[in-house]
Parts: sequence; structure tokens; C-alpha cells
Amino acid sequence: MLTITPISALQTNYIWAITSLFSANKVVIVDPGEAAPVLNYLEQYQLKLSAILITHHHPDHTAGITEILSYYPCPVYAGIEETKVNATHRIKDSEKFTIEALNLTFTALHLPGHTQGHIAFYGHNVVFTGDTLFAAGCGRNFEGSCAQLYQSLQKLLTLPPETQIYCGHEYTEQNLRFGMIVEPNNADIQHKLNLVQVLRAENKCTLPSSFAEEINTNVFLRCHLPEIKIAAETHADHPLDDDAAVFTTLRDWKNNF
Repeated sequence: MLTITPISALQTNYIWAITSLFSANKVVIVDPGEAAPVLNYLEQYQLKLSAILITHHHPDHTAGITEILSYYPCPVYAGIEETKVNATHRIKDSEKFTIEALNLTFTALHLPGHTQGHIAFYGHNVVFTGDTLFAAGCGRNFEGSCAQLYQSLQKLLTLPPETQIYCGHEYTEQNLRFGMIVEPNNADIQHKLNLVQVLRAENKCTLPSSFAEEINTNVFLRCHLPEIKIAAETHADHPLDDDAAVFTTLRDWKNNF
């Protein structure tokens, strides 16, 4: 059984700490954009760092690696195309790997779009999606195309509905607000927004989500629906040929929201 704890960093980032009943004093860290919060967490709970997982190379997900390793040398796992990350283990799409110290096995999923080498880590009914998929939203396409990002989201949708989603940022409330603009009659979005606003008022984390929730509340995963297409076409002021074009319009719309 896993316990996954958010460590807040920078303004909106979450660094994820994974512990397991298999070895209660060991931990895996995901996307350490800062060193200090991680070092404080390890010291506070007297944990031994067994590995670092990196979804992509952006500094708010990697800037803490060097300092953390100076105190706790350990393997660093990243995608084979993320050459800007100083990793010890390069993972290919669909490759499985095991962190024996915690008896954890993950599969890497290559998700180009936000960055060309972005990967997610899937296993044990959880997925760490970095900045590709957020609760009720998705990342920007900085290095890839919107078409790539759309296909990456479709790839994630093949995971089981009950899969728990741990993404890289606390963007849920803002994303749901955008969702209400696109799809104002969606009662699921409104209900989740109400719940999220209560959590944020208490400065609590709104994650994880699940694909079962996301298919009802994340407009970027609903581009195939007529109401989303109509909203995107109205915003774009011209017809849109397919679901990927709807997605591209939504992503551009969200960029300026």
C-alpha cells in the first residue's frame, strides 16, 4: 500500500513523496523543483531517499535535484529524450522499472506536447502526470504541437478510470472556472468547483483526481462532445474540422483566460 504526500514548493508546485508499507522509512520523490522543502521533509520524518522521478526538464520540476543528491545520493529516473535532466536512468515509452527499496514498479508513458520528452509514471493504480494533465485542465504545448498534446491526453485516457492522478501544480480551481465558461451547464464541473473552493479556502490540496472524475469535469478530455465543439467554434468564430482542432482552440482560449 502506498502513501503519497504533497510537498508544496514555489508558488503552485507539488513535489510528491511516495512511501510504502513495504519499507516504512524509505521514500521516492517526484519532480523536486526546490531542495529545501524536500530536505526538511526527509529530516522531519527521518526518511531515506531511495529514488527521484522526473517527468520533464522544466526548472520548477528539477531545480532541487543537485542539492538533494549532495545529501542523499540516489538514482534519478527521467525520459530518454529529456537530455536536459541529469538522470542516472533513462526510461523509454512503455518501459517498466522497479525501485526495489520500496517494491514499486512503474511504467513510463511518453507524453510529448508540453515538452518533447515528457513522461508520466504509472503503477499501483496511480499516475504522476507532471504538466501534461492537470485536474480539470492540461499543460501548455511549449515544445511540441497541440496535436501531440491532444494525442498524449488520449493516451492517458486508456488508463483505468479508477487511476488516481497526481499532477505537478495546484491549478484545479482556475481550471474548473475555465471549464464553467466553456460548458456552463455542466453540473459535475460546478459541483467539483464548489468542493475545491472549500479546500482552497483552507489551503488544502485538491489532488488526487481520477479519470472517472476527469472525463466529466475536464473540458480538454471532452472535445468529442457536441456542446464542447459548439463552444470552441463560437469562440474561434469558424468551423472546426475534428476533435484535435477543438482541443487546439480550447488550449489557445485557456492561454488567454
